[in-house]
Amino acid sequence: MKNLNRLLSSMLMLVCLAPVSPAAQDTLAILMASLAHRDNREAFFIEERHASYLNSALTTQGRLKAVLPDRLEKIIVSPEPMTQVITGNRLIQSRHGVIQKEISLDRVPALSVTINTLRAVVFGNLNYLKKTFTAEYQTQGQNWSLQLIPLNEKLKAQISSIKVLGKQDKISEFLVTDVNGDFSKTRLYEHENK
Repeated sequence: MKNLNRLLSSMLMLVCLAPVSPAAQDTLAILMASLAHRDNREAFFIEERHASYLNSALTTQGRLKAVLPDRLEKIIVSPEPMTQVITGNRLIQSRHGVIQKEISLDRVPALSVTINTLRAVVFGNLNYLKKTFTAEYQTQGQNWSLQLIPLNEKLKAQISSIKVLGKQDKISEFLVTDVNGDFSKTRLYEHENK
């Protein structure tokens, strides 16, 4: 009996430590394959940044466009027009066509992970998610949620979690929560939300 309890306890620990259950992993693999084959990778967004150093949420609006193999374009129209283009590990920020800032994502690990996670989900890169996070994937009807917890200790010290919500093969929300409680929530829409 003692050995049976030990075996059951060990099995329970393995189940609790498993990144994604086999059934959920299969369903997640299907979702990621579906996302990888989407033709239209463009959406309108409203992003809210909540931080302890801000008196109120910082809200930006615009368009997000993803172009294979790894390019993300964030065209901000409000509160002030700006374009952010991410290709590879470079972020270029410009206003009115004039480059204002160029950043290597390697120098900002938390930003790099956030951007690479968004790219991984948009482009259906399940391998990146598996090697970087413990994932909890759930579905309810056509809606789904993907909760990602960093595996790397350095990232755990900065990012508490990343949660992605969607319906069928469309992403509707991307929530990044820092360990200090600050967070940014990006809601995505197919049509401009006025």
